[in-house]
Amino acid sequence: MKVNLYDEAEIDVLCGLVETGLVTVDDLNDLLTICASIDVLGQPNIGKRTTRVVDICEEVVKLFQGFPSITFEIGSFVQSISGYHYLRIDQDPSFDASNYVRHLSVCSVTAFEAVQKLKGIHTLLMIGFLRVCRVPDDLFMNLSGLRTLDLSNCHLFELPNCFEFLEHLRYLDLSDNYMKSLPDSMCRLYHLQTLIVVNCTNLVKFPMDMGKLQNLRHLYLGSGFRSFTMPQWIQILRDLQTLSTFDTDCLPIGHLGSLSCLGGSLRILNLEKVSSEKEAKEARLADKKYLDKLELYWGEMQDIEISEDILTGLQPHNDVRCLKIARYRGVRFPGWVGHASFTRLETVTLYFCSGCEFLPFLGQLPLLKSLEMHAVEEWSGLKKGDMPRLQELMIYCCPVLTVLPSLCFLDSLQHLRFRYCPNLQSLPKEGVPSSLQSLSISSCDSLAARCKKREGEDWCKIERVPNVKIY
Repeated sequence: MKVNLYDEAEIDVLCGLVETGLVTVDDLNDLLTICASIDVLGQPNIGKRTTRVVDICEEVVKLFQGFPSITFEIGSFVQSISGYHYLRIDQDPSFDASNYVRHLSVCSVTAFEAVQKLKGIHTLLMIGFLRVCRVPDDLFMNLSGLRTLDLSNCHLFELPNCFEFLEHLRYLDLSDNYMKSLPDSMCRLYHLQTLIVVNCTNLVKFPMDMGKLQNLRHLYLGSGFRSFTMPQWIQILRDLQTLSTFDTDCLPIGHLGSLSCLGGSLRILNLEKVSSEKEAKEARLADKKYLDKLELYWGEMQDIEISEDILTGLQPHNDVRCLKIARYRGVRFPGWVGHASFTRLETVTLYFCSGCEFLPFLGQLPLLKSLEMHAVEEWSGLKKGDMPRLQELMIYCCPVLTVLPSLCFLDSLQHLRFRYCPNLQSLPKEGVPSSLQSLSISSCDSLAARCKKREGEDWCKIERVPNVKIY
């Protein structure tokens, strides 16, 4: 479940609910969705919004630490906190709650009749992985005040064509269902701000008129790294702030060009479908100053020179914080990868870019804190002053790698992890930085033998590391 929060004042509502002791950690997502329904979505502030969302969610999680695990009583209950009223039912309520319930969680498919009686609700959550399969056609007729609707994980094969009754709906989660299409009545959800259709692997059709939903700000699509159907109207929504995934196998990458307000995280799949640097530049990633995280994925094989040209054209804005490049086919990386102008870049992942003969020079990145590399064949050239803030280094699936560069210059390094590097012979002769707090070695037989406690030749290099795990 993905929730966008824009007003930290609503955190007080959650704090009050937590402090009553009526909830458990399992109900955290429900609480966040309720918070999202209380008129905090779609605010115009977009510059720092993703960071603010994370901060607020982290504060809520902290509240749960140290609280006893308390389970809901069987049946129904109503709880009013800070003027808002919440009801959770797993059977028909035996009382008339229609006048004061605003936020409703449903745990039983037999409760639909009861739901229809609660005409004033703003939030409806179908929770507990209900196997609803089909929602009654008339369910929404009396729920015109609904702001938040969560039908995720309900095993729905079909949606009712009666969304026109939900004229105030702002948040709709349909993820992890099996419908093949969205009903045309969704085109009348003119106030909809967030639509989530993640992991809907059977979905092949979006109504064309959904492009008229000019208040839509957050659109979550896709299913991991697999190709999926994308709506043709995306480029019309020029105020779209969140687009989780874009598949170039479905739409030309140029459709991203007009979406200048995109922020948060963006994953672009099947980049082998892009034919040139010129086409790649049509995405105008360098203009998207609100993007925090960018993931670039290649699928099938592609000509080496074309791959290099495409990655050159996909240079993002310098304020990006997290960069992942996966299955890139080029021999070398373009100059922008690791350039000192990326002053806010904190996390870099190079995932199975096995064709590369030259790693990008990342030492100039002043704020780089986490580096993850897969399928590296050779690594050398680290020097004093490189990656001064690096805290976490992960080297995975490098069967050809035999030698490491000197790591002693990484004065901020705290966590070092190796996984499946069977030919890696030893740690650098200078040892590891004194700042290192944890070392993990998995499926690296030669290195594991050298680091064996009190017996291995490299044990003296790591004996002062507080946490050493060898698998």
